[in-house]
Amino acid sequence: EMLRSPVGSEMCIETDVAYTEAYHYHGLILVRLAAFQEGESRKKNLEYAVEQFDKALALNASYTPTFEAKGDALRLLGEFEKALATYAAYLKIDPERLEIIEKRGDTYVEMAETAKAKSKPNDEIANYKSAITEFEKVVRVDADNERVWKLSLIHISEPTRLLSISYAVFCLKKNKSK
Repeated sequence: EMLRSPVGSEMCIETDVAYTEAYHYHGLILVRLAAFQEGESRKKNLEYAVEQFDKALALNASYTPTFEAKGDALRLLGEFEKALATYAAYLKIDPERLEIIEKRGDTYVEMAETAKAKSKPNDEIANYKSAITEFEKVVRVDADNERVWKLSLIHISEPTRLLSISYAVFCLKKNKSK
């Protein structure tokens, strides 16, 4: 069964609809709770969290922490396209936020892994190329970002990868040395 906030918090949300952060934090609590759950309970709490984030954004469409949290919840639900759109909305407000660009790259990697599991090599390649594009944006600003380099090499340079993916990694490495 889906866990809702204690009565005091629920009252706050119902009576003070202008309080964006109440919806935001309610959603965060639900996402954290979902981390300890499996199956339908986990899914319902994540979906409910997304609803709370939507309510917060309806009240304040420029509250960037909620865009990030909503994108993260959507990724956990496997709704990758929606997560990418949510992160893109964040970047319209703050286009230089490297962590969000990294999360877009991470999302494309997750999409590529999903395509690989479904034996869809063309989708896998396209998603890895999109991930590399996002990671390149980060590296242009933060050339020493080891997390991005390690992540791209871990996920992309496996021996089972197609040559075009390996070539994309080589190009990314080559660009770093310039």
